[in-house]
Amino acid sequence: NFAKSKSLLDLPNEILLKIFKYLDLRSALRLRLNKRLDELQSNLHYRLNCDIDLNFLKDDLAILTIAKCGVTERTYNDISILEAGFKRLSHKVGVNRIWITAAQDPNEQQNRILAQLLTFKAEELTLYTFGNLPLITLPPLLALADNISEIDLDAVCNALTAEDLCTIHEVCVNYLLYRNHRNI
Repeated sequence: NFAKSKSLLDLPNEILLKIFKYLDLRSALRLRLNKRLDELQSNLHYRLNCDIDLNFLKDDLAILTIAKCGVTERTYNDISILEAGFKRLSHKVGVNRIWITAAQDPNEQQNRILAQLLTFKAEELTLYTFGNLPLITLPPLLALADNISEIDLDAVCNALTAEDLCTIHEVCVNYLLYRNHRNI
């Protein structure tokens, strides 16, 4: 009797999930080509020791650099590829730093990509544009406070409602209570 050869897919889900934790980004993304492995990975949260630099040059032209993860600088002539990739990863990945630069006012597709990047967990976010910044309303801005330690926005606030001010006040009070409780 010859032993039947085994493949990675023969392993139980629990073992596969443990293996996924040790993969680098490139290897993890390659495994997502398999439907079963993709479904398993969609429930994992990754913390990657990398920096994401995204530079929107024109409507459909962007340069993406992911430093320290084995992905070098790459130019995209069709940013829908970026949109699809970030959509898959955004709620599941933590990174060191996100730096976004736009040479002009972001278009609708670029705004969607920005919104996805703003859901990453990161130590630092820098958003800089030579045109207008995308409209960031208060709820996503407050969500940023949960996801990102340091935020640098080149922006001007031109409209706050009384409800916005009450929300900001509540967040500040809750933060101070939380910080004081941790120091006890």
